[in-house]
Amino acid sequence: MIPALAGAVHEKLMPMPVRAVFTTKRRSEGANMSGLRKGSAGVMEAVRFPREGAGLLSSLVETAGLVELGEEITLVEPDQTVGFSSYASLS
Repeated sequence: MIPALAGAVHEKLMPMPVRAVFTTKRRSEGANMSGLRKGSAGVMEAVRFPREGAGLLSSLVETAGLVELGEEITLVEPDQTVGFSSYASLS
């Protein structure tokens, strides 16, 4: 917020495309907390955190970022490409 007050231009985040290794239905917010790992083929994979919610501090501490789902996506299945935004890129 302070950079915006100083006149900085907010750049749109560009999620990194990664392979999902989980199945989930779209939630109303359109994001799932996710870990990131290097798969057996050396390709980065998004791994869904099993517990989520605003009251779970562990969901922030034990994950690396968010998998953001576009409005057109209602279901994510393994091997589907999803957009991953790391927490570091959100700062």
